[in-house]
Amino acid sequence: MAVYTDNFNRADASPIDGNWTSINNGGSWVEITSNQVNNNNGTWGGYAISNQTYSDSHYSGIIYTGSSIDDDGGPSVRGRLSAGSMFNGYAATLYTPTVARIYVFTGVDGDGAQVGSDISGSFANGDLIELYAVGNKLTLWQNRIPIGSVTDSTYTTGGAPGITIYGSTATFDNWGGGDVTQDHFLRFIFELNS
Repeated sequence: MAVYTDNFNRADASPIDGNWTSINNGGSWVEITSNQVNNNNGTWGGYAISNQTYSDSHYSGIIYTGSSIDDDGGPSVRGRLSAGSMFNGYAATLYTPTVARIYVFTGVDGDGAQVGSDISGSFANGDLIELYAVGNKLTLWQNRIPIGSVTDSTYTTGGAPGITIYGSTATFDNWGGGDVTQDHFLRFIFELNS
């Protein structure tokens, strides 16, 4: 079972360093500044994919540390590089303080489209946001509680968890990603029935 973490507590790096593949999207990328991650210029989405090996069912989680939610980004799953070196996979974004969305990015240019409907919540600084991919189901969690799911069959295997950051004021910290195990399913069932 693969589980990896990154607290970004190291020297500033633009683009992000360590066990990450940084994807330059129109001049935007994920960088480390003051022991957190952000988008270097906020013009386009910045993406980073973990360089580790994961099973087809995996998750990504990161803590939101920004102050003003406006399509800020969040965790990504099943990430991979397109033939045009752009991000392909799924990404969750804190769209407003009360709405999250899941997008699928496909094709050579990494074109994005929303999957399913908006997911309602009340999002704030300090929230742990996780995205789980199991089969064709994508489930968004907030502070270890599932808050919504969508289904999509574009990518049901492969890829790796990562980070997606939009907006010039978005910051995140303390990332973790890994394989979904039986323990995750038991936690999910327990919390649904609590």
